[in-house]
Amino acid sequence: MEPNRLACKVCGTLALESTLLVNSGLCMSCVRAAADKALSELNDALWKKFGVLYVSNPLALSRNKNTSYRQSVLTFSLGVAQAFDELGLATVSLLERYRQSPEHFYIAPTDLTETGNQFVGACFNKWLAKTDRWKPESRTAQKLKESLAKELRRCE
Repeated sequence: MEPNRLACKVCGTLALESTLLVNSGLCMSCVRAAADKALSELNDALWKKFGVLYVSNPLALSRNKNTSYRQSVLTFSLGVAQAFDELGLATVSLLERYRQSPEHFYIAPTDLTETGNQFVGACFNKWLAKTDRWKPESRTAQKLKESLAKELRRCE
């Protein structure tokens, strides 16, 4: 017997009824899109209100013992630190800060040049949402640096 499929209330894609029930009528693609938007809005609020961007997400790392997830987050943080330093977006060595405390890596507005602050305020979350869709094995520090440089060029 084939499982019952219904249309997602946002995009109309057919999805398992059980999936739609647990996700308030949304398919998994729409759930991920909503989560990306919520994370982007949270990062914007943290940046604007508290002037800090926790790149390593220390709260999630401290609770999550999944080694591949932890490695993915730390690789992401390393790529961000290297990219910001190499692209001249930082006024301090973010790579050195990462090396001192990878699991608590953060960026503050005072750590960034004017261009760096503009990038974080206007484009960082768009770039972040794109990287979230990558396969874990493709999230290398080098690829992160290259894609951040590309996003910076688009943002200027």
